[in-house]
Amino acid sequence: MVGKKVIFNELQNMPSPLYKPFPNCDIRKIRKDFNNTFTEDDCISADLNYYWMHTAGTLSYVLNNNEQEIVFNQIKWLRKSFFEWFPQYRFLETEIINYPILYRDFMNYEKTRKLLLYYLTE
Repeated sequence: MVGKKVIFNELQNMPSPLYKPFPNCDIRKIRKDFNNTFTEDDCISADLNYYWMHTAGTLSYVLNNNEQEIVFNQIKWLRKSFFEWFPQYRFLETEIINYPILYRDFMNYEKTRKLLLYYLTE
């Protein structure tokens, strides 16, 4: 129970780093730098936004004491990283560090995702 309280306290600090403007400049640079890697159907902005909003939404449930309303599929979603859900972007896994604003945001969402997973499965 102590572990869950510590994780909850950490989760309370996460909204501030998460709720920042979407890193459009870095996304534009990535699309330019990896123009030949993306397919016509790839829409990394929409995919990141979808993935991140799922994490932010789950965080909102937890912070508002509505975790009993979180369905199992939400927890299942948290078990996979962005690159597992969207393998077409795996080439960015080692390159994302070169895009500092996107990298910062990505890492904040990853931290939140992992904390939520620990919190909800403890």
